[in-house]
Amino acid sequence: MKLQEVDNATGKVLESPNIIWDKDDRYALIAFLLMSVDKEPDALSIKKLDAFMGIVQLEESGNEGRIDTLKELRMVRDFVIREGGDFLNNLNRDDNYCEFIMDEIDHIIDGSDGCSIGNGYSMGLFYYKPNELQGGIYFLFDYLKLVINDGCYSENQKRLFKYLSRKWKVDQTVLHTLIESIKSLNKIIIKRKEIENSGMSYREAVSALSGLNHEEQTIWKKLNEFGITNDRAFDTGNYFNGKYFINFFFKPSIKDEREIEEEGIVDKIGDVIVDGIYKVGELICAPFEWLSGVR
Repeated sequence: MKLQEVDNATGKVLESPNIIWDKDDRYALIAFLLMSVDKEPDALSIKKLDAFMGIVQLEESGNEGRIDTLKELRMVRDFVIREGGDFLNNLNRDDNYCEFIMDEIDHIIDGSDGCSIGNGYSMGLFYYKPNELQGGIYFLFDYLKLVINDGCYSENQKRLFKYLSRKWKVDQTVLHTLIESIKSLNKIIIKRKEIENSGMSYREAVSALSGLNHEEQTIWKKLNEFGITNDRAFDTGNYFNGKYFINFFFKPSIKDEREIEEEGIVDKIGDVIVDGIYKVGELICAPFEWLSGVR
């Protein structure tokens, strides 16, 4: 994000600096609009946005060498909430409400100069062409986790996700599968916690957890067919650790990511699922939590 404090045309200092969103910031804007379309952002929503942007990961890493990065991300988050909130609050809650939001998301994705949130979606330099945001199935999957992991998925959110799937050329049947998969995985998390807190015997717990593991494997095999690998099951943004970067704003190019994800998908399935990442003893004491780390 760039704060342009001088009018390039006149050279005058602006009373309120122009906000020019960088390409990476625009993904966070979309996340905010999807989460906040029906309600003001609460502490949980902000925490999920922090996880999505990589702020939580940086805070927990204790990496003092990235203090400047953390400070910048927090500033971007605050501007996203403020400017995105002003945009939504100024819309009439009528039949055209979602249409206006879709139009704005369209501008955000295309990098259009027609900007209603902040002052620009381009790079802010005249010799750069607008950068279209790349999207696809795995982007929808990450966005869906933000809005479904607390059990909420409103009609307005459904409309926005249908629009995003059309924009990014994802078939509606695939979108439906993603939604149902996330709902099912959420239910598995709840069932594991119930087993952990129940008074059933060890033998009964092992049997119950084995059934949940099989159910989860079936869901992930289907997701693997769409190119969504199991490392996306953990904290939002956490799949950038290791071979990925630490957060969404340091994400490698789409081409690089696809090359990484395509390498050894079968091995990942074997290593992550079949070889028993969910050990029975660990499951009883610490059920697997795959979403944003927000409880």
